[in-house]
Amino acid sequence: MRRVIAGCVVVLCFAAVGPASAEAKKFASKVAIEDLYCNAFSETPKRGLPVCTQSTFVGHVGSAHAKCKRNRKVKFFKQDELLGTDRTSFGGFSGVRVDASEVDASPYHARVTRRVLRNGDVCKAATSENFFIPS
Repeated sequence: MRRVIAGCVVVLCFAAVGPASAEAKKFASKVAIEDLYCNAFSETPKRGLPVCTQSTFVGHVGSAHAKCKRNRKVKFFKQDELLGTDRTSFGGFSGVRVDASEVDASPYHARVTRRVLRNGDVCKAATSENFFIPS
C-alpha cells in the first residue's frame, strides 16, 4: 500500500513540475554604445598639449527583465574586428578600453550574447546600431 501511495505522489509531483518548465519566457534585449571617453593623457614634447593615449567605449544593455541586464557578455567591434569583451554590471553597463591610435571614423557596434537563465527563461541576443565618433 505504501508503494502505491509513494508512486502516486511521485507521479503527481512530476505532473505539476512538467508544464511549468516547458513554458520558458523569452525577453528582448537592447544594447547600445553610449559614448567614447579619453581616460589617459600624455603631453606632446613640442607644444605641451594633452594627447589622448587610451580611450574607453561605454555601452548599456537594457531589457524588461532585470536578470537580462546584469552579467551579460558584451562584445565591442570596429566594423567586423573585435576590439574587446566585457561583462555588464548590475545596472547593465559595460566598457572596453582601446589604444587611442586605433580609434578613427569607422563605424563601431556592440553585440550582447544570448543567455539562458536558471529557470529556463531566455534573454535574447542583440546588436547595437552603428556608433560613429563625433568630429
